[in-house]
Amino acid sequence: MSELLPGGVLCSNGVRMDDAALRKLLDRLDASGVNATPHERRVYPRFTYRQIASIELRQPSGHVSVLKAPTRNLSRGGVEFLSQSYVHTGCRCRTELHSMYGEPLQIDGRVVRCQYVEHGVHTVAVQFDRQIDVTIFSVLAVSRRVLLVEDDVFARKLAEFHLRKLNAQVATAENGREALEILERDVFDVVFMDIEMPEMDGLTAMTELKKRGYSGPVVAMTAFSDAGDRERMLAAGFTQYLAKPFSREQVEGVLKRLDSQPLISSIATVEGAPEVINQFVEELAHRMTALEAAVAREQFDELASLARQLKGESHSCGFAPIGQAAEQVESIVARKLPVEQIKKQVLQLVRLCRMARPCK
Repeated sequence: MSELLPGGVLCSNGVRMDDAALRKLLDRLDASGVNATPHERRVYPRFTYRQIASIELRQPSGHVSVLKAPTRNLSRGGVEFLSQSYVHTGCRCRTELHSMYGEPLQIDGRVVRCQYVEHGVHTVAVQFDRQIDVTIFSVLAVSRRVLLVEDDVFARKLAEFHLRKLNAQVATAENGREALEILERDVFDVVFMDIEMPEMDGLTAMTELKKRGYSGPVVAMTAFSDAGDRERMLAAGFTQYLAKPFSREQVEGVLKRLDSQPLISSIATVEGAPEVINQFVEELAHRMTALEAAVAREQFDELASLARQLKGESHSCGFAPIGQAAEQVESIVARKLPVEQIKKQVLQLVRLCRMARPCK
C-alpha cells in the first residue's frame, strides 16, 4: 500500500491498521473467500486490485463523506474495498481508480453489500453504473494470447480447457502449416506446438519460423520422454518443453515463466482513444513480421524505414516503450553498428510489440 499516512495509518474514514497488518488481512480474506460471490453467480471475473481508492459516499440521509479506503478486488462491473465503519446498502458512490500509468478514472455506482469482518473492519462491494476495462488497472486481468497447435482432437480440447481456465485467449491450429499462416497475421504471447502432426510437424514448423526470424516463445509439446528429448527440442529452437500428459499446474508454470508483461496504452482512458489504440495494436502483427524479415535478410534500409514509422505511431498511441525501442533501432542502423547488435535491438523491439494490448 503506497498511500498510507505517516505511521502506517489510513485517514480517519479508512482502515486503521499498519501496512503489514492490512496486507495480512487482505491475504486472509482472499484465502477464505470471505464476502466473495460464488463463481457460478458472478457476472464478471474478479482480479486482485490492492490500491488506496478515493470513494465519495452519499448516504440515504443526503450526508456526503469521502473515504480513502484500501481496495481488495476489481471487475468490469464493480470494486470491493475495506471500511472501518458500516456503509448502508444502496448508497450512491463515486470511486476514483488509477490506471497502471497513474491516470485517474471516476466511476459512479452504488453499494450493494457491506459485511463485518473483524476488528471493526467491513468489506464493502460497489456495483458500477457502467462497465470498465479492467486491464487498464490490473495486470492480472490481461489474458495471455496463446496459439495451440495440436492435431489430436481430444488433446487439443483438453489443453484448450486448461488454458482458458488460466485466463488465456486461445486460437488453435491442427498442424504446423496452419500455425505458420496464423502467425503471419496475428500476435501471440506464446505458441504451444505439438511435435508429431500431419502435413507439417512441429520440428519442421520451428525450423521455418527460425528462417523467418520469428522471435516469440514456442513451447514443444510431446509424448517423447527419452533421455535427451528436452535438450533436442531446446536445440531446435523451442523456448520450453512440456511432456505429455501434462497437468494444469504445469501449463500454469509455463505461462508464469514467460518474461513478458502486458503493455497498456497510457492514453487508454482518454475519450475516443481506444478505437485508435485497437487499430494500432491490430496492425502490429504485420509490422513485427516485416521487422523480423528485414533483419533476417539484412535489409537495413527497409528496417530503418519500418522503425521510423513505428516510432511515430507508437508514441502517438501511448506506447512510449515501443517508440523508444524503435528509435534505438533507427539510430543503430544509421550508425552502421555490427549486425548482431542490430538484431539484438530488433528482438527487443519485437518483444515490446508483442506485449502491447488493445482496449476492451
